[in-house]
Amino acid sequence: MHIIRSSFREILSFVGLLALTGIAAAPAIAAPVTFNFTGAVSDVHASLFPTFNTSQTLTGSYTFNDATLDSNPSANIGRYNGTIQALTVNLGSYTATLGNSGSNFIEIRNQVSSDRYEVRAPLTGPTVNGFSPLRFRIELIDPSATAFNNANLPTTAPSLSSFAASRFRIIFEDGNGNARVRGALTSLTAVPLPAAVVLFGAGLVALAGLGAGSRRQRKNSIIA
Repeated sequence: MHIIRSSFREILSFVGLLALTGIAAAPAIAAPVTFNFTGAVSDVHASLFPTFNTSQTLTGSYTFNDATLDSNPSANIGRYNGTIQALTVNLGSYTATLGNSGSNFIEIRNQVSSDRYEVRAPLTGPTVNGFSPLRFRIELIDPSATAFNNANLPTTAPSLSSFAASRFRIIFEDGNGNARVRGALTSLTAVPLPAAVVLFGAGLVALAGLGAGSRRQRKNSIIA
């Protein structure tokens, strides 16, 4: 009974210390990562006028699972299929979100000829002049091949200054063909996890460690 009370006091003390000081260890569990993006429209297919035009600004975000496994056997190309969990694309007053069918992946290329970062996901949303949203794509290209050191899935937003080209494309379709909106990506930034989530993860790790310590202590007491 003394051991249980002692362990409980240790847990309360540690959690209180975290709350007062803000000290938090990184949790050893996977977590969704969200990147925000903005862009400037440079080209609009005639079929999508006047809903879209080159004076508009792109905004949005995508959330992916940072524990997604690489499905590509090549060491220089990482293909993370199905990693995107949420996507919002805003253009003027128009909004489209992640669709259920079509390619959904993030691909990293760390090659001798160039480095690339690509996001591709299906879209769903309102039609525009009879065209339905089909696909959203982000592509960053570095011909100097210095942006990446490996093909791992980045959990911090790639710096646009490392790439010679940073562009986006929104594809729409009707029964006769495709229409597109294209432009340059102007920002890509990570959204920090809420402090409460980080603190909670740290608390779980701490509780697990204290639990293991208590079990060892009980075992030693029994042996003694």
